[in-house]
Amino acid sequence: MKRKDVTTKEVLLACHRFHNEGDEQPFIQLMNKFNAPEKIVYAAMDRDCDNGLIEYGVSLATSWVTPKGYDFLKKEFNISIQAQ
Repeated sequence: MKRKDVTTKEVLLACHRFHNEGDEQPFIQLMNKFNAPEKIVYAAMDRDCDNGLIEYGVSLATSWVTPKGYDFLKKEFNISIQAQ
């Protein structure tokens, strides 16, 4: 398992579901979906934070999608969702 296996699309969707649909924390969703170790999931989330697609306050584990992240989902995957 490598960081690239945990896709940006799935990171963004997990963050969106946590903050808008009451799902589990994004890193837990991603660990379960990809059967990935915690350090791989955090590395993927950190990658997307460095690219400005997600942000966090106290913990990367509870990141939220930025407007740039929502634009990325729409442009790359034609997924049109917004924070509620």
